[in-house]
Amino acid sequence: MKAKEQNKEKAMKNKRIYVLIAETDNWFKNRLIDVLHKAEEEMEGVSLHITEANSLAEIGDVLKENTPHIALIEHTYFVKKPDVKQIATLLEGSKKKCEVVMLISHEINQKIYNAIENINNFRSLQLSGHLLKENYSRDLIKMLLKFLIKRVFIN
Repeated sequence: MKAKEQNKEKAMKNKRIYVLIAETDNWFKNRLIDVLHKAEEEMEGVSLHITEANSLAEIGDVLKENTPHIALIEHTYFVKKPDVKQIATLLEGSKKKCEVVMLISHEINQKIYNAIENINNFRSLQLSGHLLKENYSRDLIKMLLKFLIKRVFIN
C-alpha cells in the first residue's frame, strides 16, 4: 500500500496541470486564482497553467486547443442545452479526462436545476463536483482543488 502511494507522489513530480476558469464574477475568479496558486505552492513538483474564459466561444477555443485537466465553469454556461452540447462534444473528442466543477451561487433556482438536467443528458460531461461560491472558505476550496489535482494523476 505504501509503495502505491509513493508511486503516486513520484508521478506528481514535475507535472503541469492545465486549469480552465470560466467565471463572470471577477471577485470570485480572482479568489479562485489566488487559492489555486496557494495550492500549487503546497504541492511539490506541480505547476499550474491557468486559462480564463469569459464566454462560451472562449471556453470552446480552450477546449479545442488543449483540453484542461480541471475546468471550473460557472453554472450559467450549462443552462442552455445547445451550449452544454457544445462543451460535451469538445470534451468527448479529447484524449484526456477533464475534471469539471460547476460553480454555483447561493441562489438555487430553476436555472441550476436546468443546468444539472442538461449535463446529465451527455455521458461525456460528468461533473466532478460543485463549488458554492459564497460559503466555502479558502481552505476548503484549496482542499477541493488539491484533491482534483491528485485525481488527475490517478486517472
